[in-house]
Amino acid sequence: LLDKPASLEEVTSVHKTWQGGKGSGLDVAASWHGGVIRFQGAKASPLEWPDTLSWQVVWTGTSAATTSHLSQFGDWRDQGATDALDALSAASSLLSDEGVTVGHLRHYIECLAQFDQAAKLNIYTPEHHRLTELAQQRGVLYKPCGAGGGDIGIAISDDLSALADFSQACEQAQFVTLNPEIADHGIQLNH
Repeated sequence: LLDKPASLEEVTSVHKTWQGGKGSGLDVAASWHGGVIRFQGAKASPLEWPDTLSWQVVWTGTSAATTSHLSQFGDWRDQGATDALDALSAASSLLSDEGVTVGHLRHYIECLAQFDQAAKLNIYTPEHHRLTELAQQRGVLYKPCGAGGGDIGIAISDDLSALADFSQACEQAQFVTLNPEIADHGIQLNH
């Protein structure tokens, strides 16, 4: 519309304005870059995803509004007892610095659950707890995505048959499985 190439910084600024100054901009950066990224300090860099790991995205059937989660997170963080957040941050750094492995993902997911309990954010809704249970019964990792409260989660495994069994169990439990691809590129604008 401005007759010039857009920049990620400009797009992120517009998004942040629309969100009332809240949110990290991770979703914008992921769409902009494509692929798998590490996002830290409002900067994105590529992250290698192992060929041995497969995933299954699941919609919980419940929509989420993340703005209340962001306010609650801010209030919790301002109280100063952020050990659970520090542990989650360290687990995230381990994934990006040492590589994505089942062990590192499991550790990250454990830290995410502990962070959710400490901050009382309800990232793990009853639907996400049920999906976690279905995944654990099959030896599959599962985590909610985004700020939580509903919407989307992802199951990850290096065992395709276990992941297929998880997908079937999700459908039987009335969850919606999705099959998105990770595009090598982000948003493209063609005139």
